[in-house]
Amino acid sequence: MHDWQQAEEFAERAERLLSLGRGPEAERALRDAIEIDPSRGGWHATLAIVLESLGRLEEALSSMRQASALLPDDPRPQAAAASYCLRLGRLEEAVELGGRAATHEEADELAHAVVISALHRLDRMDDAELAYYEAQQ
Repeated sequence: MHDWQQAEEFAERAERLLSLGRGPEAERALRDAIEIDPSRGGWHATLAIVLESLGRLEEALSSMRQASALLPDDPRPQAAAASYCLRLGRLEEAVELGGRAATHEEADELAHAVVISALHRLDRMDDAELAYYEAQQ
């Protein structure tokens, strides 16, 4: 069997395990897939989701940052990383990452919501209000 086929099998197994609520096993399968092919941004994003479900938010953030680097045209990993930063209290990072994701033409509400929330928590009310109105456009 080719390495890439084995990596795909690990990733598929991880998704099945995750759907069964078997997070630690899903993590191991994803790490095995990523070890074979570290260039798959989607696998890093899925690993971040698994790590988040296991309560390991710092590691989830690291993995989502890797997904974002590997998927530069997809604003979702960047918005998710911003959301993790917000939950970790890294408000300036949340504003930065969320702001970058929000400027993408395919940005979803998460990016805007993170920016608005982080600005509010930073007591930057005028900036939060401006971000709110910009999000509506």
